[in-house]
Amino acid sequence: MLRRRVHVLGLAALAVVVLLARPATGEARQRGDARGAPADSGGPNVLRIIVIVPTAEAEVTINGVKTAQTGKVRRFVSPALEPAQSYAYELRARWRAGGKDVQQTRTIKFKAGQRLTVDFTKAESAVVVPLPKKTLYDRLGGEAAVKAVVDDVVARAATDPKVNFTRKGTAREWKATPENIAKLKSSLVQMIAAATGGPQKYTGKSMKDVHKGMQISDKEFAALIDDLKAALDKLKVAAKEQDELLAIVASTGKDIVEPVAPKPKPKTLYERLGGEATVKAVVEDFVPRALADAKAIFTRKGTPREWKATPETIAVLKTHLVQIIGTVTGGPQKYSGKGMKEAHKGMQITAAQFDALTADLKASLERAKVPAKEQTELLAIVAGTKKDIVEK
Repeated sequence: MLRRRVHVLGLAALAVVVLLARPATGEARQRGDARGAPADSGGPNVLRIIVIVPTAEAEVTINGVKTAQTGKVRRFVSPALEPAQSYAYELRARWRAGGKDVQQTRTIKFKAGQRLTVDFTKAESAVVVPLPKKTLYDRLGGEAAVKAVVDDVVARAATDPKVNFTRKGTAREWKATPENIAKLKSSLVQMIAAATGGPQKYTGKSMKDVHKGMQISDKEFAALIDDLKAALDKLKVAAKEQDELLAIVASTGKDIVEPVAPKPKPKTLYERLGGEATVKAVVEDFVPRALADAKAIFTRKGTPREWKATPETIAVLKTHLVQIIGTVTGGPQKYSGKGMKEAHKGMQITAAQFDALTADLKASLERAKVPAKEQTELLAIVAGTKKDIVEK
């Protein structure tokens, strides 16, 4: 008799018949068919067998023990079995056909929770109904395990500065009171169960609605995922189940994370001065003002670098000045001329002359109504060139 592991039925045949051969109702036995049969009993870790025989009076034995049922369709439920073990039963049917005794034997292999149909009216057959596939919720460990995970991850996240658990500093800040924590945990258990095939149903708001205005960033959400992973590790959840649950949670990120609007780029000094129009207006006012200022000696008269203020040279100077101011204040212009030291070499500019030019520039800025803050910034930049321009 072929078997990997035969379920031991004991020595008492009566006990075997009571446990193994649970008869269908009288109505089902008389009709000899499966319809209208009572619901299965015996819990999830049993074997349920339907045996079909050619005649209602056929004798059926299981592991050598004669069963009491009659009818063409008979139902049997095994005692409780170990979920992880493999078993084998030998079924034998004997009946009269054409004035002769006919006997057939079937050996079935199974595990707890399966349903089998053994049909003695057909050639060797034993139809096995596969074990129901366990949900992720079951594989995680059911309600107790999910609650343990939630308890741990909430405790971790509440003290994790990377998560900002109470959303401090946002419009949705909340107080982590015992009542609020209990409510949060209940919702999390419901959500995990609903997403993993558990019996609980989540009836709260959608992920997008419930987190709206919390301003959760990608980094904060990632930190929360890390805390969940640590909780799963602590509770020794298998890697496969961890990966499945973490993937489910990660998929909610698109509804939880709120993109933070980039801070507006601060305006450059060039823009705060008023841009090209203001810079050009300041230069247009400054050049004739400096030319007329005896303290500045703008044409460097009496020095080796004296220059003639013709319309052409003045136009070139103005262009250079606009470029220089644009470059040092963040404007689009690029000054490609000589450095300040080289450009003013030999002009013999004194500190007093430099200060006079600075005063002329300030007057031009005031005339263009440039605000005091921007005036101060630009004049500070100009003062920074003094060491390269003044020669004595």
